[in-house]
Amino acid sequence: MGAVEPTGTIIAGAEGPELLISRDFTENIKEVWAHVVESDRLAQWYGTWAGDPITGKVWLTMIEDPDSPRECHIHQCEAPHLLAVSISDSEGEWQIELNLSVEKEGTRLTFRQPLRGFEMAATEVGPGWEYYLDRLRASLAGGNVEEIDFSSYYPHQIEHYRA
Repeated sequence: MGAVEPTGTIIAGAEGPELLISRDFTENIKEVWAHVVESDRLAQWYGTWAGDPITGKVWLTMIEDPDSPRECHIHQCEAPHLLAVSISDSEGEWQIELNLSVEKEGTRLTFRQPLRGFEMAATEVGPGWEYYLDRLRASLAGGNVEEIDFSSYYPHQIEHYRA
């Protein structure tokens, strides 16, 4: 796989720059939602979570960092349209929002992440989410997510995401 062109952008949000990436999927909204919120389906493209989401907190373990579960607070979960969480790691607390909407040909997922305080990380975070969302696409299609190589996104997309 060659270099993948970026599709996202950095926008001016209410509290500073925000990363915004959209993906359109042919699958219906319930199927896309399941791949975002069900641990076994999330594991196919991103990682797993453990705990009871009813409490508003789970532990998220990313595929690339299986030995470092991260605390994930669930701020909003309105199936099958909105998931807003914050994920804590050694760098701080990352806010993430996923909005799903029904489109003529399937589902649109819009990913939003405020970058205030993390502006310098945009050059890694942008390509990272492009990579993960393409893994989601492959997972939904029943494809091999392992064929998607991060080196096709990074460092190629660095300049595009310089905040």
